[in-house]
Amino acid sequence: MLYRIEIDGLRAICILPVIFYHFNFPYFNGGYIGVDIFFVISGYLICSLVLKDINEKKFSLKNFYERRARRILPLLFFVIIITTVVSKTLYSPDYFLEIIDSSLSSTFLFSNFYFWKLSGYFEIGTELNPLFHTWSLSIEEQFYILFPLLFLFFFNFFQKRILFLIVIVILAGLSISVYTSRFHPSANFYLLPFRTFEICFGVLSALIYNFYNLKNINNNYKNYLSLFGFFIIILSIFLFTEDTLSPGLISILPITGCVIVILFCDMNTYIYKVLSNKLLVFIGLISYGLYLWHIPILNFYKIIFSISSKIDYLLIFTLVFFISILTWKYIEKPFRNFKKIESKNFFRFIFIFIAIYLALILSLNFSLEDNKKNFISKLDKNQKIIYKQTQLAKLDNGYNNMFDNHKCKFWYKKLNNDFKKRFNNCFIKLNKKAIFLFGDSHQMDFYNGITKLTSEDFFIVSISRGRCRLHNPRPLGYEGCDFDNIKNFINSNKDKIDTIIYHQAGSFFLYGNKSLPIKRNDILKALDYLNKIDSKKIVWLGPRIEPNILIDYTFTKNFKKYKNFVNYNINFVDKEIYNILKNSSINYVSLIDLYDFELDKDFFVEKKFTFSDFDHWSSFGETYFTRKILINSPFIAKIFQ
Repeated sequence: MLYRIEIDGLRAICILPVIFYHFNFPYFNGGYIGVDIFFVISGYLICSLVLKDINEKKFSLKNFYERRARRILPLLFFVIIITTVVSKTLYSPDYFLEIIDSSLSSTFLFSNFYFWKLSGYFEIGTELNPLFHTWSLSIEEQFYILFPLLFLFFFNFFQKRILFLIVIVILAGLSISVYTSRFHPSANFYLLPFRTFEICFGVLSALIYNFYNLKNINNNYKNYLSLFGFFIIILSIFLFTEDTLSPGLISILPITGCVIVILFCDMNTYIYKVLSNKLLVFIGLISYGLYLWHIPILNFYKIIFSISSKIDYLLIFTLVFFISILTWKYIEKPFRNFKKIESKNFFRFIFIFIAIYLALILSLNFSLEDNKKNFISKLDKNQKIIYKQTQLAKLDNGYNNMFDNHKCKFWYKKLNNDFKKRFNNCFIKLNKKAIFLFGDSHQMDFYNGITKLTSEDFFIVSISRGRCRLHNPRPLGYEGCDFDNIKNFINSNKDKIDTIIYHQAGSFFLYGNKSLPIKRNDILKALDYLNKIDSKKIVWLGPRIEPNILIDYTFTKNFKKYKNFVNYNINFVDKEIYNILKNSSINYVSLIDLYDFELDKDFFVEKKFTFSDFDHWSSFGETYFTRKILINSPFIAKIFQ
């Protein structure tokens, strides 16, 4: 296979948006699709290499696997070792356990399974694990193990129909991904079966490129097509968001764009001149290092210095770029060179690394309890209080312990017959109307707080669930949020309901949960739903400020240092919702002033943490913040008199 310089330029177009996305740069909300495009490029390159070796009758499974191992493992292993050692000094013993687990899964190429079980890619805080991005490498390596075996079989027995078979695999994989993107999104994101169609688009590109003479196509057509493909890629980067069901049907846009560029970009096209730019090509050459280094360096910098401005990101990027150049020159290039490092020496290296690594992990595991005791023994009195309260706060997430007085204060995540039966019984028994709360996990926090602070004879019910927000009625990971049923229930029981209160996290009206501009259309979607409820007393309880600080001693010991983590862009969300609702019949109650959150005085109160994670209240926080709201808002206080 002839070297195509423009493919390295395309790699640069993939890696830069990924980095900018993780750096929370505005407008790069779909930067994560760079990984999807990498999968297409990998499929193209791997299939092209296999076809070349088959045509030259020199294909060898041993050589194939060795080349892949030389390409990926040396730098990956080096980054894992450095990250594990540095993490030992920076993270608390408790969080370091998670680092060890992710380190092991990354080394043995199943980190995609590990992070699938742990959390979602778009969840706040996922990115604080310095190895979370290795999931994509695990997918690639798993594909590399299976691909040559399957491809050789089909190529030998169905060569004339190989294109047709790959198309069938793509269609089947895409269909499965479309389904799982709605009902099992974390598995859809992290696991190979649901990513196979993306890589197979690259395989299809290689087959077409190698089997058909595309050079005879008119240069004007190739120009227009490659420009169109490039435009689709760039457009997807700026239009996709964390709410986009990707991978899925919408992924066809950037993937098709990548396929078009691969097939029709040559020396006679404008896009070739762009992608063959020396700087872009060089960035493409070091893109693997850029990908591996940017997350651990970003996380370590956050812990050591915090991040206060764009200058910090510039410094981080410069450091990542410099280290990537060094490791490309002194690790990647030498290990790819069969002459410099012979096969026997390369496999010795793999064996020695794994032996040293396992010895390191075992020693760290065996000494973990002693290290934890030593760690605690070195803390002063105040530090020990913070450490103990951090441990308690992590276990004290109120939304996992929903209040139910077994009378007429109760919460359900779904509107079912049991809820309806209890609701009707309470209406008859108390002869009073209900206060009906619904929304996401932030509403669950408020429900817990208000039910604990009101008297026993109150009639307060809630149907709320994590991720259930009106602008996204079928959120990732759930079969649905019952919003239509909730609306119908309220309308048919309007004589039994006094007040309806909707509350949700404000960060989800921001891009990447953090960045401006505000998703105004999503606010309008929520308002449209509320306007369809037949009630004169609907309250939208506005969003609250979210600290976004990991409840772990790594951060809580100096939590005041991380003021810049606090998501104050929610202030703008609050103002936008107010402006949209001010002429509507919906009563909007801004929590910004009522909540009056300041990290110094509200994060650690009476020697207790008010949060259990990045944005959810602890049990103590539920009553602490709800009491503040009741004291500062006569309107809310009157509802719950």
